Amino acid sequence: MPEVTSTTYTANYSATMKDDILDVITNISPDSTPFMSAIGKTKAESTLHQWPVDSLAAPSNNAQVEGADLESAAISPPILDNNYTQISAKQFRISDTSERVKKYGRKSEVAYQTAKKLKELALDMEYGLVNNATSAAGGALTARQAKGIKGFISTNDESFASYAVTNALTETLFNDAMQAAWSEGGELDRVLAPPKVKRTISNFDGYNTLTKDIAAKSKKVVAVVDFYEGDFGSVAIIPHRLIAQDTDTSKLYDSMFFLQTDMWKLASLGKVKTEKLARTGMSQKVLISTEYTLECRSEKANAKMGKIYNSAVA
Repeated sequence: MPEVTSTTYTANYSATMKDDILDVITNISPDSTPFMSAIGKTKAESTLHQWPVDSLAAPSNNAQVEGADLESAAISPPILDNNYTQISAKQFRISDTSERVKKYGRKSEVAYQTAKKLKELALDMEYGLVNNATSAAGGALTARQAKGIKGFISTNDESFASYAVTNALTETLFNDAMQAAWSEGGELDRVLAPPKVKRTISNFDGYNTLTKDIAAKSKKVVAVVDFYEGDFGSVAIIPHRLIAQDTDTSKLYDSMFFLQTDMWKLASLGKVKTEKLARTGMSQKVLISTEYTLECRSEKANAKMGKIYNSAVA
């Protein structure tokens, strides 16, 4: 066995040995925006964005007397729905020295932080567009707020009546929500579901079709439901990380949203822009900002379900 003595020069003794640091920054934070990425885009031209909404008269037995001189029925004009625009921004300051020195994983601190803040801004927008329950006009000391899908959907609110640990999602309740939207003229195409709800849907075992991913090469079935096909259409089941949970008496509850995505638009009053602000010292100041709102062409075409029991707060 080779002899190692106290005089043997080893790496542990050298303060000049170069550190083994991977020159790549790994960021594992999620950055997907499934709702905002799925809906259409349009323009807003005022802080109070408005759009017309109309509906058909209820069907009835339409029988007319032959030759009769018919009277014109009263016409119901479209009504205006609205939402306020919301300003979202990210800002940061980088010292000139921080920009000049050599760094691991990035050449320019300003460029790296700009890319990072753009992703954070997108996540902030997604969170508000999904979870905001109300809109607000704002004021001198308060920000305007855009209402999200949680606040828009009211006609087909299939939430449990009250908070309870027995509030379990079932396939029957899932179909009830789809039926409610379909009965109002909706053609649902996707469901946004938090993680635990997504797993529950994957375990549905009724007569409806659950379409799963199958890897063509390995012939393995991936235990993920991509589409649920039932009596009232086929919907993509989209897991969503940012759906906010409700808390009641130290217990958590989930919400899920049944959407006809072509009834939603992201209306921009100011597109996302990146600006370098005026220098006031030995640093660079960067502002990333946008102004936008959510447009809902027909809330009746959608449905939501809330107060689904998740777990107790640890």
